[in-house]
Amino acid sequence: IDHEVGSAIPDADGNWTSTALSLQPGEHTLRVYVQWRGLLSTLLERRFYSRPPKPVLLEPIIPSPRQSLQISGVLAGATLKVYNVAGQVTGNVISGSRYLFTPAQDWTLGEQSVWVTQQVAGVTSNRSDDVTFFVSPLAPVINEPVDKSHQPFEVHLSGTCRVGATVYVLAIDGNILVKAQVDGNGWIARHRWQVPGEAGVQVMQVVNDVDSAKSPARAFFIKPDPPSIALVANPAAPAQTLQISHVYPSAATLQMLRDDDTPIPGIFTGTGSERVFTPAQDWSFGKHTVKVFQVVNSVASDASEARVICVQPLPLTIIQPPNPA
Repeated sequence: IDHEVGSAIPDADGNWTSTALSLQPGEHTLRVYVQWRGLLSTLLERRFYSRPPKPVLLEPIIPSPRQSLQISGVLAGATLKVYNVAGQVTGNVISGSRYLFTPAQDWTLGEQSVWVTQQVAGVTSNRSDDVTFFVSPLAPVINEPVDKSHQPFEVHLSGTCRVGATVYVLAIDGNILVKAQVDGNGWIARHRWQVPGEAGVQVMQVVNDVDSAKSPARAFFIKPDPPSIALVANPAAPAQTLQISHVYPSAATLQMLRDDDTPIPGIFTGTGSERVFTPAQDWSFGKHTVKVFQVVNSVASDASEARVICVQPLPLTIIQPPNPA
Protein backbone atom coordinates (compact mmCIF):
# COMPACT_ATOMS: atom_id res chain seq x y z
CA ILE A 1 0.00 0.00 0.00
CA ASP A 2 1.10 3.60 -0.74
CA HIS A 3 3.72 2.56 -3.31
CA GLU A 4 3.53 1.28 -6.86
CA VAL A 5 4.02 -2.48 -7.22
CA GLY A 6 2.96 -3.04 -10.84
CA SER A 7 1.28 -1.65 -13.95
CA ALA A 8 -0.97 -2.87 -16.75
CA ILE A 9 -2.07 -1.86 -20.23
CA PRO A 10 -5.70 -2.76 -21.04
CA ASP A 11 -6.58 -4.56 -24.25
CA ALA A 12 -9.23 -3.48 -26.74
CA ASP A 13 -11.98 -4.90 -24.60
CA GLY A 14 -10.77 -3.11 -21.50
CA ASN A 15 -9.39 -6.21 -19.82
CA TRP A 16 -5.97 -5.99 -18.25
CA THR A 17 -3.37 -8.14 -16.57
CA SER A 18 -0.71 -6.55 -14.42
CA THR A 19 2.96 -7.18 -14.53
CA ALA A 20 4.15 -9.78 -12.02
CA LEU A 21 3.84 -8.57 -8.45
CA SER A 22 6.71 -9.27 -6.06
CA LEU A 23 4.83 -9.76 -2.82
CA GLN A 24 5.93 -11.31 0.43
CA PRO A 25 3.64 -13.89 2.03
CA GLY A 26 0.94 -12.34 4.17
CA GLU A 27 -2.04 -9.98 3.92
CA HIS A 28 -2.00 -7.27 1.23
CA THR A 29 -4.27 -4.42 0.21
CA LEU A 30 -4.03 -3.52 -3.49
CA ARG A 31 -5.34 -0.27 -4.93
CA VAL A 32 -5.88 0.06 -8.68
CA TYR A 33 -6.67 3.21 -10.66
CA VAL A 34 -6.80 4.20 -14.31
CA GLN A 35 -4.83 7.10 -15.63
CA TRP A 36 -6.12 8.72 -18.85
CA ARG A 37 -4.92 11.99 -20.30
CA GLY A 38 -3.52 13.01 -16.95
CA LEU A 39 -6.72 12.23 -15.12
CA LEU A 40 -6.99 9.56 -12.41
CA SER A 41 -9.99 7.36 -11.89
CA THR A 42 -11.45 6.47 -8.54
CA LEU A 43 -9.32 3.94 -6.67
CA LEU A 44 -10.49 0.36 -6.56
CA GLU A 45 -9.28 -1.36 -3.41
CA ARG A 46 -8.96 -5.12 -3.05
CA ARG A 47 -7.62 -7.04 0.01
CA PHE A 48 -6.09 -10.50 -0.39
CA TYR A 49 -3.49 -12.87 1.00
CA SER A 50 -0.29 -14.03 -0.65
CA ARG A 51 0.58 -17.62 0.19
CA PRO A 52 4.14 -18.78 0.85
CA PRO A 53 5.33 -21.45 -1.59
CA LYS A 54 4.56 -25.02 -0.63
CA PRO A 55 7.57 -26.72 0.95
CA VAL A 56 9.14 -29.91 -0.36
CA LEU A 57 9.18 -33.06 1.78
CA LEU A 58 11.99 -35.49 0.97
CA GLU A 59 11.31 -39.23 1.04
CA PRO A 60 13.41 -41.12 3.64
CA ILE A 61 15.66 -43.85 2.24
CA ILE A 62 15.38 -46.47 5.02
CA PRO A 63 12.54 -45.41 7.33
CA SER A 64 12.76 -46.16 11.05
CA PRO A 65 10.08 -45.89 13.77
CA ARG A 66 11.36 -42.45 14.88
CA GLN A 67 12.28 -41.41 11.34
CA SER A 68 13.22 -37.75 10.87
CA LEU A 69 12.02 -36.01 7.71
CA GLN A 70 13.99 -33.48 5.65
CA ILE A 71 12.12 -30.44 4.38
CA SER A 72 13.37 -27.93 1.80
CA GLY A 73 11.89 -24.73 0.35
CA VAL A 74 11.23 -23.28 3.80
CA LEU A 75 11.14 -19.50 4.18
CA ALA A 76 12.95 -17.79 7.05
CA GLY A 77 10.74 -17.52 10.12
CA ALA A 78 8.18 -19.99 8.79
CA THR A 79 6.22 -22.29 11.08
CA LEU A 80 6.16 -25.85 9.78
CA LYS A 81 3.36 -28.31 10.42
CA VAL A 82 3.49 -31.98 9.43
CA TYR A 83 0.32 -34.02 8.91
CA ASN A 84 -0.78 -37.58 8.25
CA VAL A 85 -4.25 -39.07 7.88
CA ALA A 86 -4.74 -38.88 11.66
CA GLY A 87 -4.08 -35.12 11.76
CA GLN A 88 -1.14 -32.97 12.76
CA VAL A 89 1.99 -34.84 13.87
CA THR A 90 3.71 -33.27 16.87
CA GLY A 91 7.47 -33.11 16.90
CA ASN A 92 10.58 -30.96 16.86
CA VAL A 93 11.98 -28.93 13.97
CA ILE A 94 15.68 -28.15 13.57
CA SER A 95 16.67 -25.54 11.00
CA GLY A 96 19.69 -25.76 8.73
CA SER A 97 20.44 -25.99 5.04
CA ARG A 98 17.41 -28.27 5.15
CA TYR A 99 14.90 -28.35 7.95
CA LEU A 100 14.64 -31.57 9.94
CA PHE A 101 11.40 -32.73 11.55
CA THR A 102 11.53 -35.46 14.19
CA PRO A 103 8.22 -36.84 15.52
CA ALA A 104 7.66 -36.74 19.28
CA GLN A 105 6.45 -40.36 19.17
CA ASP A 106 7.21 -43.29 16.91
CA TRP A 107 5.41 -43.38 13.60
CA THR A 108 2.60 -45.91 13.40
CA LEU A 109 4.02 -49.13 11.98
CA GLY A 110 3.16 -49.87 8.38
CA GLU A 111 2.59 -47.50 5.48
CA GLN A 112 2.68 -43.78 6.21
CA SER A 113 1.56 -40.86 4.01
CA VAL A 114 2.62 -37.45 5.30
CA TRP A 115 2.69 -33.88 4.04
CA VAL A 116 3.83 -30.50 5.34
CA THR A 117 2.75 -26.86 5.21
CA GLN A 118 4.55 -23.67 6.15
CA GLN A 119 2.95 -20.62 7.69
CA VAL A 120 4.42 -17.14 7.20
CA ALA A 121 2.87 -13.88 8.48
CA GLY A 122 -0.27 -15.79 9.46
CA VAL A 123 -0.77 -17.26 5.99
CA THR A 124 -0.49 -21.01 5.36
CA SER A 125 0.94 -22.43 2.16
CA ASN A 126 -0.63 -25.16 0.13
CA ARG A 127 0.30 -28.62 1.38
CA SER A 128 3.38 -30.23 -0.03
CA ASP A 129 3.23 -33.27 -2.23
CA ASP A 130 2.56 -36.36 -0.14
CA VAL A 131 5.47 -38.61 0.78
CA THR A 132 4.67 -42.27 1.43
CA PHE A 133 7.02 -44.58 3.28
CA PHE A 134 6.81 -47.88 5.13
CA VAL A 135 7.84 -48.09 8.79
CA SER A 136 9.09 -51.37 10.21
CA PRO A 137 9.87 -52.01 13.88
CA LEU A 138 13.53 -52.00 14.80
CA ALA A 139 15.22 -55.38 14.97
CA PRO A 140 15.23 -56.90 18.47
CA VAL A 141 18.49 -57.21 20.40
CA ILE A 142 20.37 -60.39 21.35
CA ASN A 143 21.98 -60.22 24.79
CA GLU A 144 22.84 -63.90 25.25
CA PRO A 145 24.76 -65.85 24.18
CA VAL A 146 27.75 -63.53 24.11
CA ASP A 147 29.48 -63.26 20.76
CA LYS A 148 32.14 -65.97 20.16
CA SER A 149 31.26 -67.71 23.45
CA HIS A 150 31.27 -71.50 23.91
CA GLN A 151 27.91 -73.06 24.66
CA PRO A 152 26.51 -76.53 25.44
CA PHE A 153 24.25 -78.27 22.93
CA GLU A 154 21.15 -76.67 24.48
CA VAL A 155 21.64 -72.92 24.29
CA HIS A 156 19.80 -70.32 26.34
CA LEU A 157 19.09 -67.19 24.30
CA SER A 158 17.70 -63.87 25.53
CA GLY A 159 17.43 -60.22 24.60
CA THR A 160 15.15 -57.20 24.35
CA CYS A 161 12.28 -56.39 22.00
CA ARG A 162 9.29 -54.12 21.58
CA VAL A 163 6.47 -54.61 24.09
CA GLY A 164 3.79 -56.85 22.61
CA ALA A 165 6.03 -58.18 19.84
CA THR A 166 6.26 -61.75 18.61
CA VAL A 167 9.94 -62.72 18.46
CA TYR A 168 11.48 -65.48 16.34
CA VAL A 169 15.00 -66.92 16.56
CA LEU A 170 16.34 -67.61 13.08
CA ALA A 171 19.18 -69.64 11.65
CA ILE A 172 21.62 -67.71 9.49
CA ASP A 173 19.83 -69.08 6.40
CA GLY A 174 16.62 -67.38 7.60
CA ASN A 175 14.74 -70.49 8.73
CA ILE A 176 12.89 -70.20 12.04
CA LEU A 177 14.52 -72.21 14.83
CA VAL A 178 12.15 -71.35 17.67
CA LYS A 179 9.50 -68.85 18.73
CA ALA A 180 10.66 -66.94 21.80
CA GLN A 181 8.71 -66.25 24.96
CA VAL A 182 8.13 -62.52 25.45
CA ASP A 183 7.66 -60.80 28.80
CA GLY A 184 7.36 -57.01 28.59
CA ASN A 185 10.29 -55.81 26.53
CA GLY A 186 12.35 -58.97 27.08
CA TRP A 187 12.45 -62.31 25.28
CA ILE A 188 13.94 -65.72 26.09
CA ALA A 189 14.29 -68.95 24.11
CA ARG A 190 16.06 -72.30 24.17
CA HIS A 191 17.24 -74.34 21.23
CA ARG A 192 19.23 -77.57 21.08
CA TRP A 193 21.90 -77.91 18.42
CA GLN A 194 22.75 -81.38 17.15
CA VAL A 195 26.34 -80.99 15.95
CA PRO A 196 29.32 -79.35 17.69
CA GLY A 197 31.04 -76.50 15.89
CA GLU A 198 30.43 -72.89 14.96
CA ALA A 199 26.80 -71.72 15.07
CA GLY A 200 24.96 -68.46 14.59
CA VAL A 201 21.50 -66.93 14.99
CA GLN A 202 19.54 -63.82 14.19
CA VAL A 203 16.25 -62.60 15.63
CA MET A 204 13.31 -60.67 14.24
CA GLN A 205 10.09 -59.37 15.73
CA VAL A 206 6.57 -58.91 14.40
CA VAL A 207 4.50 -55.99 15.70
CA ASN A 208 0.95 -55.39 14.49
CA ASP A 209 1.59 -57.79 11.58
CA VAL A 210 4.63 -55.78 10.48
CA ASP A 211 7.98 -57.62 10.31
CA SER A 212 11.16 -56.02 11.59
CA ALA A 213 14.50 -56.37 9.91
CA LYS A 214 16.73 -59.17 11.14
CA SER A 215 19.16 -58.41 13.92
CA PRO A 216 22.91 -58.59 13.31
CA ALA A 217 24.09 -62.19 13.41
CA ARG A 218 25.36 -63.54 16.73
CA ALA A 219 28.10 -66.19 16.34
CA PHE A 220 29.04 -68.73 19.02
CA PHE A 221 30.42 -72.25 19.32
CA ILE A 222 28.63 -75.45 20.34
CA LYS A 223 30.84 -77.57 22.61
CA PRO A 224 30.80 -81.36 22.49
CA ASP A 225 29.90 -82.97 25.80
CA PRO A 226 32.93 -83.91 27.93
CA PRO A 227 34.01 -87.55 27.66
CA SER A 228 34.25 -89.76 30.73
CA ILE A 229 37.08 -91.92 32.17
CA ALA A 230 36.00 -95.17 33.79
CA LEU A 231 37.03 -95.77 37.38
CA VAL A 232 40.36 -97.51 37.78
CA ALA A 233 41.02 -100.15 40.41
CA ASN A 234 43.82 -99.02 42.69
CA PRO A 235 46.57 -99.84 43.01
CA ALA A 236 46.91 -99.83 39.22
CA ALA A 237 49.42 -101.62 37.03
CA PRO A 238 52.28 -99.57 35.58
CA ALA A 239 50.89 -100.20 32.06
CA GLN A 240 47.32 -99.40 33.10
CA THR A 241 45.02 -98.49 30.19
CA LEU A 242 42.04 -96.16 30.59
CA GLN A 243 38.54 -96.75 29.27
CA ILE A 244 36.93 -93.62 27.73
CA SER A 245 33.18 -93.27 27.08
CA HIS A 246 30.80 -90.54 25.83
CA VAL A 247 33.06 -89.84 22.86
CA TYR A 248 31.38 -87.97 20.00
CA PRO A 249 31.02 -90.76 17.44
CA SER A 250 32.29 -88.86 14.40
CA ALA A 251 35.71 -87.28 13.90
CA ALA A 252 36.54 -86.63 17.56
CA THR A 253 40.13 -85.99 18.61
CA LEU A 254 40.97 -86.79 22.25
CA GLN A 255 43.73 -85.54 24.53
CA MET A 256 44.67 -86.92 27.94
CA LEU A 257 45.96 -84.40 30.50
CA ARG A 258 47.46 -84.33 33.96
CA ASP A 259 45.80 -82.19 36.61
CA ASP A 260 48.14 -79.31 35.68
CA ASP A 261 46.92 -79.58 32.03
CA THR A 262 50.19 -81.13 30.86
CA PRO A 263 49.50 -83.53 27.93
CA ILE A 264 50.13 -87.24 28.55
CA PRO A 265 51.62 -88.99 25.50
CA GLY A 266 49.77 -92.07 24.37
CA ILE A 267 47.36 -93.47 21.80
CA PHE A 268 43.58 -93.80 21.67
CA THR A 269 42.13 -96.86 20.02
CA GLY A 270 38.59 -97.90 19.27
CA THR A 271 35.60 -96.48 17.39
CA GLY A 272 32.16 -95.12 18.10
CA SER A 273 31.46 -93.61 21.50
CA GLU A 274 34.16 -95.56 23.40
CA ARG A 275 37.96 -95.44 23.26
CA VAL A 276 40.91 -97.01 25.10
CA PHE A 277 43.90 -94.89 26.10
CA THR A 278 47.27 -96.59 26.33
CA PRO A 279 50.10 -94.44 27.73
CA ALA A 280 53.25 -94.23 25.66
CA GLN A 281 55.24 -95.15 28.76
CA ASP A 282 54.35 -96.98 31.93
CA TRP A 283 52.92 -94.86 34.70
CA SER A 284 55.58 -93.91 37.20
CA PHE A 285 55.20 -94.98 40.80
CA GLY A 286 52.92 -92.73 42.79
CA LYS A 287 49.57 -90.93 42.34
CA HIS A 288 48.43 -89.57 38.96
CA THR A 289 45.39 -87.32 38.52
CA VAL A 290 44.21 -87.41 34.91
CA LYS A 291 41.41 -85.97 32.77
CA VAL A 292 40.48 -86.04 29.10
CA PHE A 293 38.74 -83.73 26.62
CA GLN A 294 37.65 -84.08 23.02
CA VAL A 295 37.73 -81.76 20.02
CA VAL A 296 34.99 -81.90 17.37
CA ASN A 297 34.81 -79.55 14.38
CA SER A 298 37.61 -77.46 15.93
CA VAL A 299 35.66 -76.91 19.17
CA ALA A 300 36.97 -78.39 22.43
CA SER A 301 34.79 -79.86 25.13
CA ASP A 302 35.21 -79.19 28.80
CA ALA A 303 37.56 -81.61 30.56
CA SER A 304 36.12 -84.78 32.01
CA GLU A 305 35.83 -85.50 35.69
CA ALA A 306 39.33 -86.20 37.01
CA ARG A 307 40.38 -89.77 37.89
CA VAL A 308 43.19 -90.80 40.23
CA ILE A 309 45.60 -93.63 39.37
CA CYS A 310 47.82 -95.00 42.10
CA VAL A 311 50.78 -97.08 40.94
CA GLN A 312 52.81 -98.92 43.57
CA PRO A 313 56.11 -100.78 43.20
CA LEU A 314 55.72 -104.50 42.79
CA PRO A 315 56.22 -106.34 46.08
CA LEU A 316 59.67 -107.86 46.56
CA THR A 317 59.95 -111.62 46.44
CA ILE A 318 62.51 -113.42 48.57
CA ILE A 319 63.93 -116.40 46.81
CA GLN A 320 64.44 -119.24 49.15
CA PRO A 321 68.16 -119.94 49.36
CA PRO A 322 69.25 -123.51 48.87
CA ASN A 323 69.71 -125.54 51.94
CA PRO A 324 72.20 -126.09 53.15
CA ALA A 325 73.38 -122.57 52.17
